[in-house]
Amino acid sequence: MFKTLLAIVLFTLSANAYGQTAFGYGTRDCGEMVEDDRAGQELDRFSYISWIHGFLTRVSAEYGLGDLAADLSNDEMYLSVLTLCEQQPDRLFVSAVEYWIFTDLLN
Repeated sequence: MFKTLLAIVLFTLSANAYGQTAFGYGTRDCGEMVEDDRAGQELDRFSYISWIHGFLTRVSAEYGLGDLAADLSNDEMYLSVLTLCEQQPDRLFVSAVEYWIFTDLLN
């Protein structure tokens, strides 16, 4: 119950993701991530994973949540966001990561 309430509060407080500044891979459309994955681009895969880690670090520090990714492998994080991106290829990558954190990871 506490985690659900926390997720709702945090999601509400961070609802203006489009007002935040994103750089690098965060500014790509999800469709680009899907294309890169299908092409087997290992450097891109590593870059997406690194970007997710950086975003998790920011969220963890901003809300004092500790290490959100402690129990997750890189593949689990990557595949969770990739699945969202496959469903909504026009969505921004930063938006997919944020959605994953506040709806899946924190619940």
